[in-house]
Amino acid sequence: MKKVLIAFSSLTLFFFLLNSSIGATNVAITMDGKKVDLNAKLINSTTYVPVSSFGKLIDTNVTTSWDWDTRTLSFTSDHIVLTIGESDKYMTANERCLYLPSEPLLLDGYIYVPIRTLAAVFGASVTWNDAGKFVTVHPTGNYIQPGTKYYKSDELYWLSRIISAESKGEPLLGQIAVGNVVLNRKASGNYPQTIHGVIFDKAFGIQFTPASDKSIFNPPTETSVTAAKICLEGTSLSDKALYFLNQKTAKSSWIVKNRGYVMTIGNHSFYS
Repeated sequence: MKKVLIAFSSLTLFFFLLNSSIGATNVAITMDGKKVDLNAKLINSTTYVPVSSFGKLIDTNVTTSWDWDTRTLSFTSDHIVLTIGESDKYMTANERCLYLPSEPLLLDGYIYVPIRTLAAVFGASVTWNDAGKFVTVHPTGNYIQPGTKYYKSDELYWLSRIISAESKGEPLLGQIAVGNVVLNRKASGNYPQTIHGVIFDKAFGIQFTPASDKSIFNPPTETSVTAAKICLEGTSLSDKALYFLNQKTAKSSWIVKNRGYVMTIGNHSFYS
C-alpha cells in the first residue's frame, strides 16, 4: 500500500511518545514458516499491525485510499471492502461492524489495530508463541462473511431501531450498551426469546417507551445501525445489564431502588 502520510499533530506526537517511551516493542510475525516484515508492535500485551500492510500480506489486487476530510482509510480487494477511521472504535468490513478492543494507533503514518481483530477479517488465525515472543499467522482463505448474509435482517431492523429511539445522541458505547440490554434479556430465559418480542413485551407493563409511542418505527441513525451490528457481532459491555434509565428524565425510581447498579455511560445508567 502507498504509505499514508498524516499531518504531524498532537495525536501523532502522542503515539510517537507512546512508541518510544513506554515500552512499545517490535514483534516478529511468521507466516507459512517464514518471517514477514510488518513492523508489528507489542503494546500493553496486545500485538498491533498496520491495516494496509497486513491486508496486502494475505490478499491480492488491493486498492487503498485515504480520505483527508474524514481521516478514513479504505482497503478494497476482490474479497474485502474495509474502512477504518483513525479515531474509530470499530472497523467496517464487508458491511459488518467489528468493535476494536483498543482504539487504532497512528504510528509512522500507518493506522495500526490489534492483530486478532484484523486477522478475523482476512480469514486468518493467530497464534502467540510466548517462549519466542512472536506471532504466527495462519491464512485459511475464509474471508469474513458479508453482513447481508451474517446478520438476520429482522434482528438488525428491530435492534437498530430500539437503540436509535432510546439513545439517539448518546455516544457509541452508550448505544451499544442499550443494545446489550435487549440481547441480555433475549438470552436470560425470563423474557421473550426474540429481539422483537423483547421490545414489545408487555408481561409486566410496557418495557420500552418507543414501543408505545411508536418512535420505534422511525428510521434509525447511522450510529445506531453501527451499534446494532457491533452488538450482533457479540460485543458486550456487560452481560448483566437488563435495565437502563436516564435519571434526569425518568418518571419512576423503581429501577434505582430495586436493581443492582452496573455502570453509567453518557446519560444512561444501567442496572442488572
